[in-house]
Amino acid sequence: MKLLVDADGCPRNVRAIVLRAAGRLGIPALFFADRRLPDVESSKQEMVLVGKGDDSADDALVRQCEAGDICISRDILLAARVVERGAVAIDTDGSVYTKENIAERVSMRNIMTELRFSGIMPTQKKGGEQHYTPFANAFDTLLAKHNKG
Repeated sequence: MKLLVDADGCPRNVRAIVLRAAGRLGIPALFFADRRLPDVESSKQEMVLVGKGDDSADDALVRQCEAGDICISRDILLAARVVERGAVAIDTDGSVYTKENIAERVSMRNIMTELRFSGIMPTQKKGGEQHYTPFANAFDTLLAKHNKG
C-alpha cells in the first residue's frame, strides 16, 4: 500500500497529516504536482513533479496507482479513476470513495455542475477557516483498515 496525493489542490494542513502518518507507519507517500512543495520536499517522501496541464498530475498519479492504495484528492473524477484500479480515494473533507459509492457520487457531481452551469444553483465559494478533523478521522480509519488487511 502507498499513499498517492493529488497535491496541486491539497491544503497544506492535509499534506501535513499525510506526511506524519506516512512517517509514523513507514508507508510510502507520493505527492503529484506541477510545482515544488517545500513541505513535501523537506520530508522523506517522494515529490513527483509533472508538466503543466489540466490532467498531467492526475494522469501521473493514476499510472502509479495499484489496488490497495489510498488516494487523497478533491477531484471526484480522479477518485473514480483510482477506484476503478482497486484503490480507495478520500477527499480533504473526509468523504471516502469506494467501488460501492463512486458511481452515485460522480452522478451527483454531474447534476450539481449542470445546475450551477444553468444558473439554477449558485457557485459555492470556499471561505473561512476549514477544519480538517473529519479528514483526519476518516484517514486514520482507512489506514487502520488497510494495515489490518
